[in-house]
Amino acid sequence: MAAAGVPGTASGSRVVAVPVPGLPRLHVVVGDEILAAPGFADRLVGVVGAGGSRLALHLRARSTSAARLFAVEDEGFGLALV
Repeated sequence: MAAAGVPGTASGSRVVAVPVPGLPRLHVVVGDEILAAPGFADRLVGVVGAGGSRLALHLRARSTSAARLFAVEDEGFGLALV
């Protein structure tokens, strides 16, 4: 079943992107596999550097401990976990 408002659907509507001030433009989702990968911190530094204040980091980890998730914030990436 197609979603309403998506081009090519029965409604024939178009999706229109509306800029929202303060909303990050780049959302990066990081899961357990990435958090456990060697060099994760080094790669994240590059991503955060490229995205800056336009970046939202989503930590979606099911088996990574809470201590590790908060350690990501403590590693100096300039991100705030909420």
